[in-house]
Amino acid sequence: MDKQRIEKGIVYLVGAGPGDPGLLTLKAQKLIKECDVLVYDHLANRRLHEWASADCLLIDVGKSPGRHTVEQAEIGKILVEKATEGLKVVRLKGGDPFVFGRCAEEMLALDEAQIPYEIVPGVTAALACAAYAGIPLSHREYGSSICFLTGHEDVAKESLRVDFAKFSEVGGTLCIYMGMSKLEEIVEKLLSGGLDQNRPAAIVSQGTLPSQRKIVSPLGKLVEQARAENLGAPAIIFVGNSIGLARSSTWFDQAPLFGRQIVLTRSCGQQSKMRASLERLGAEVLDLPLIEIQPSEDRKLIAEVFAGIATYEWVVLQVRTEPGIS
Repeated sequence: MDKQRIEKGIVYLVGAGPGDPGLLTLKAQKLIKECDVLVYDHLANRRLHEWASADCLLIDVGKSPGRHTVEQAEIGKILVEKATEGLKVVRLKGGDPFVFGRCAEEMLALDEAQIPYEIVPGVTAALACAAYAGIPLSHREYGSSICFLTGHEDVAKESLRVDFAKFSEVGGTLCIYMGMSKLEEIVEKLLSGGLDQNRPAAIVSQGTLPSQRKIVSPLGKLVEQARAENLGAPAIIFVGNSIGLARSSTWFDQAPLFGRQIVLTRSCGQQSKMRASLERLGAEVLDLPLIEIQPSEDRKLIAEVFAGIATYEWVVLQVRTEPGIS
């Protein structure tokens, strides 16, 4: 590495995993804690931001269907500019950077600017969602191959780039990313390509999160059931004989508080242990720190106030929030 490259910063293209913060790699966590700039997309769990230092610059470049925050070329420009300033930059990408994560485009921008970078793999959504939903992707008698496909790579055009009819002949298990907006068309092409209407299929939405939902259905009825359950993105679509071995309930959704939302009003400094305990039981915890611990007041005064509280007709509470929070 020449002197010019050494004087510049560095970019880490990091996989954030599918959603559950516990699936993030130890290396990724360490880099988030140490970075100067955190560039993230909408699929990276916002909870991961809590590991960043107080003076870390957070930049949202999220893209999703119908919502373009920053163009891909502009993302590359941001990475180059911040690294050129001598900063340590973490580009946090949902899932794994090399599985439909546009990592190659960002690598090219960094190569052209002679910016050093490293790749940190992440758990890709298909593997994690299947595991959390109890869906086997392979079985020696039902499927010995797995294909990762994308419903669309261009979030602006939302156009199909894969010939799904041809993949009907491949066999094995199909794992389809970013396909919910084109679900009807994808199913139609798979059927027209020769797949039987009774081929087992499934959809896992919000995978690995307490809000996870799934359906298991014959391929021919998948669109109908997805609409009936109002399933939406982000989601992974699975098609293959091994999907028929899926269990109706799993270790994940059998947690005592699975599917429950619990608001935690404790102060930020008190939340971590309580939140961790609730999440281990399967709850989705919403942080709403309304309680602030102040230095102890005059105990005699407090005793007098509470002694006469029964005589009050009204108690008015003023809630103070941080700037920008409503």
